[in-house]
Amino acid sequence: METILDLPIENKIFYAVLVFSWTVYLWEAYLAYRQRRTYRSTMHVPQELGKIMDTDTFEKSRLYQLDKSNFSFCHFWPSDVLPISFAVALFLLSFILTSRFLFSISNLHNTKMF
Repeated sequence: METILDLPIENKIFYAVLVFSWTVYLWEAYLAYRQRRTYRSTMHVPQELGKIMDTDTFEKSRLYQLDKSNFSFCHFWPSDVLPISFAVALFLLSFILTSRFLFSISNLHNTKMF
């Protein structure tokens, strides 16, 4: 297996974009997890909001934000992560098929196969 430094520039860019996309996704998932944990654990109106918001309004807002957070996670996974993973798998499969059936592997052949 080749090291990252030995790969052509096209593959370096591809892997860099892939790693960056997953890093952003994981960071956003972590932030959403922390926010969801805060929504679950905060049961009373914070002291700073006590004069502005009553308990009933705060509870409705908290439950709404918790539902919204759960829905956004369930919506984000199939709409963003799965297509990216599927495209990566197809790209790698096209590269394998190109290298197996063609003697001269070029980016043009790989793109056509993809």
